[in-house]
Amino acid sequence: MNFNFKNCFIELPSFSKSAFRPPEDCSMCLGVDDVVRLANITAEEFEDKYAYSTTPVIVTDATEGWRALKEFDFNFFANFYSEKKMGKQINDCFYFAYKSGLKSLQEVFNMDEARANLSGQPWYVG
Repeated sequence: MNFNFKNCFIELPSFSKSAFRPPEDCSMCLGVDDVVRLANITAEEFEDKYAYSTTPVIVTDATEGWRALKEFDFNFFANFYSEKKMGKQINDCFYFAYKSGLKSLQEVFNMDEARANLSGQPWYVG
């Protein structure tokens, strides 16, 4: 069976996507008064002590050495999601505008350079 439908039978407004989510169970956070801050922890130590504990943790040096910090920028994603490469698919991607005024990913990646570099009106993609 192929369940890849290209068109929806009934289009719902984008704001409705979060309206039909089940309620969140926040009981795991009862009694949490502090957040553990860690550095220099191995993946094995993290998994053994924290990964499945529901204890909130901030690993302060977790991104050191990540190539993504040097390579991922606005131009990287604009090229990756370009209409030339993705065609109509770019319009089918889930996009949350959050008060940006940008109605689609296509509008995001066509914004002017000043705004793209965060010196214009703020924007967010989610």
